[in-house]
Amino acid sequence: MDLLLEVAREMKPFKDIHFVLIGEGAYKAKVERYIDQENIKNITMLPFQPYDDISHVFSVGNVGLVISKPGVARIQFRVKHGASCRQDDLFGKFRRE
Repeated sequence: MDLLLEVAREMKPFKDIHFVLIGEGAYKAKVERYIDQENIKNITMLPFQPYDDISHVFSVGNVGLVISKPGVARIQFRVKHGASCRQDDLFGKFRRE
């Protein structure tokens, strides 16, 4: 989650990129504080969505990322067919040596 928040902060100048965080996880208060402290406007937080709406939730964005606490599930990453992303612009800065 921390890396995702860093990416969102760095992507602030790109007005066509927006992050939607859905859920009521353990980090919600920490995430809200970080968004406020860093004045991040490209993140919208929504409450947990009903299971019946999950397919709609994943259909509205170009990229979906599911993050669960350790031991619950693996991280899932979904990209719509035809969606494009310049990896060097998005992740180059965050590569770990």
